[in-house]
Amino acid sequence: MKSQLLRGVAVLALTVAGTATVAAQTQPPSRDTRPARAGENYDPVGMPLGSFRLFPALEVQNSYKDNIYAQHVSRGQQGSLVHVFKPSLDLRSNWNNHMLNFYANGGIGLYTASSTENFQDFGVGTNGRFDIQRDWNVYAGGSFNRRHEDRTSPNALTGGNNPVRYNQLAANAGYFQKFNRFSARLDGDRPPSSGPDGMLVQSWPLR
Repeated sequence: MKSQLLRGVAVLALTVAGTATVAAQTQPPSRDTRPARAGENYDPVGMPLGSFRLFPALEVQNSYKDNIYAQHVSRGQQGSLVHVFKPSLDLRSNWNNHMLNFYANGGIGLYTASSTENFQDFGVGTNGRFDIQRDWNVYAGGSFNRRHEDRTSPNALTGGNNPVRYNQLAANAGYFQKFNRFSARLDGDRPPSSGPDGMLVQSWPLR
């Protein structure tokens, strides 16, 4: 009787194992194909433009500021909705050697309660790399920006009737070379000089 019971348990175990094996073999293939996985990558691919790729973008921001004139509560405070539009263009080289990129961006701010606080910022720049050998290159870049300071900014001058507007200029250049496990880099840059009335270092105020 005991041997018959053990034989029955063994047959049941083999039957369950055989059913699991068949189920595994007849399971339909995964639908997670390579093109589907690639489609889940949301990184922009850009638009081909000769040997470059162009990456356009537009960002829209909406916010509410309850004291746009940075006034003390005793003098009354003015609130406003603020709509900011930030378009940008990024042109990148698509070369095997060397690199050359250009970019332009803007920031347009519209205050619904006061047009005196509106602003139009923009920036343009370029950077590149010249490959002398595989692990040896020189590089450089530069940019020009037109920016503003809101009255509520900690860096803003007090007593002004309008937001502060200024120009900003920056540049850099460098050298890189790799020696087996070691590498050397020499980099020099012109820090951004900006701000009116000596607010930072140098200035080109716009009035």
